[in-house]
Amino acid sequence: MKTFDRKGQAQTWAKQLEVEMERGVWQDRSEAEQTALAEALDRYGREVSSLKKVAGLSYTGSARSKRTPSAS
Repeated sequence: MKTFDRKGQAQTWAKQLEVEMERGVWQDRSEAEQTALAEALDRYGREVSSLKKVAGLSYTGSARSKRTPSAS
């Protein structure tokens, strides 16, 4: 759910959506806005990378289990 501090902000946002819809360029972004990067990478690995064959490499593991740089 989108919230605004001011009524004018809400009206501007709504008008922008209406213009996008009229022009036929509006896209529903609700799923993207609710998806964390790690979740998106996991989904990509399952749905896209698993279909590709690159020099014998394959996608394994979860983005959540990937190492992150440690603080020095």
